Amino acid sequence: MHGGHPLLCGTLLGLTWTLLSLLFQGVDWLAAWSLEREGAALLGMTQSAISHQLRALKNARLVKSRRDGKTVFYSLADEHVKTILDQGIEHVTE
Repeated sequence: MHGGHPLLCGTLLGLTWTLLSLLFQGVDWLAAWSLEREGAALLGMTQSAISHQLRALKNARLVKSRRDGKTVFYSLADEHVKTILDQGIEHVTE
């Protein structure tokens, strides 16, 4: 059982999957504003909700971030996360 972990509950799962998928398909690093804009457009959620979820993903060590001036960039945390996403996509498309 997931015990109500915020990454695995309700609409957050859809948001989590969408953000991780955008990072999986993107270049090494994507700007937070780009992820917020794309996620908001895909899910009809506020940029604030998406920003909050990016922080949760970072706290869960699924993504990492770096700052360049005022812009924050996000990337998948490492190859393990990419492998898990790749296997998940492969599984659901079989």
